[in-house]
Amino acid sequence: MTLQDLIKDVTTRNLTVFARAVPTPDEWTLTTGDNPVFPAFKLQSTMWEIRDSGRYVNAAKVRACDASAPLATREAWETTRKGGLPVISQKLTVSEQEIILDEMQRGADAERLVNNLYSDTERHAEATKGRIELAPSGGAVPRRRKSA
Repeated sequence: MTLQDLIKDVTTRNLTVFARAVPTPDEWTLTTGDNPVFPAFKLQSTMWEIRDSGRYVNAAKVRACDASAPLATREAWETTRKGGLPVISQKLTVSEQEIILDEMQRGADAERLVNNLYSDTERHAEATKGRIELAPSGGAVPRRRKSA
């Protein structure tokens, strides 16, 4: 029996949807609130592109009376910035999976394994959001307490 056999009903899509639904604590001021510094965007890619355009306003020219008006020009600009999102991740060691498999072979509940998988996914999502919150300071993420 492999780990894939035990969690065959859990897909990566399920875990992704679950991880994206993990709430961000309100006290994290850089990523939550009315004017977050790092607003949350849900993208299907790790690449980003920002396009901007505009036009310059050219001042009119002074002319003499009875002279023809000078021709105006249209000047515009367009910029595109592209980049990639930083990779923020972590993983559990394989040895923990082996411990779980040993428990499963001794008759532990498969539902417990799935619950642990979702619990780990929630912790990883919180850790990722915490890294974004604390990126400017380089500090460690404080552990949240579960409400009863």
